[in-house]
Amino acid sequence: MLSHIVLCIVAGIGLGASFYLALGLQDLLPLRRMSDWIGLFLHLMRFGITIWVFWIVAGIGSFPLLGALAGFLSGRFLAMRFLRKKTL
Repeated sequence: MLSHIVLCIVAGIGLGASFYLALGLQDLLPLRRMSDWIGLFLHLMRFGITIWVFWIVAGIGSFPLLGALAGFLSGRFLAMRFLRKKTL
């Protein structure tokens, strides 16, 4: 059971970091023709993959779900810190 929780924490960190790094990428899309479709696609994929991963983790149990959520928030913190350093 502990190995499932640790695995979900690591997966949550990766998911949170990729979620918010994709958000940063979406902000940097150039204003060209069809860029709004790419932005919409990225937005839907970010949310779709996040919902799918949390759905899978919820099937494992409640503690792995809490671990994945904690990892997701930790990944968010790391991604925002990385994006802040790049923009300043």
